[in-house]
Amino acid sequence: MKLSVGQLLRVYLKRNNMTQSDLAKKAGCSRAMVNHMVSDRKRPGEALAEIVALILSDDKEEEEGLKFFLLQHHKKVHKLLKEYPHAFEDFRTAGNREDDKGLRIY
Repeated sequence: MKLSVGQLLRVYLKRNNMTQSDLAKKAGCSRAMVNHMVSDRKRPGEALAEIVALILSDDKEEEEGLKFFLLQHHKKVHKLLKEYPHAFEDFRTAGNREDDKGLRIY
């Protein structure tokens, strides 16, 4: 099963010890919008994807990869994974934990 935007957002929220409400406040959007993204009912626009990636990422490379993934630019994410493998640990390990068994990006 491929890793969806919502699944990846849940991984990042957990990693950052944040709730959907926390992310909504920091991103300047409604909690309902965050809930729609986490439940894969809506994808963020470019501006919101940039803000969410900035909030949830540890460094610039990870931020860029997360932004592209949120926008569903999988080819760019794949290229960034090859160029900066150390910066995308959450992408690579998302399927290696008990609660995320079987998840993969590609």
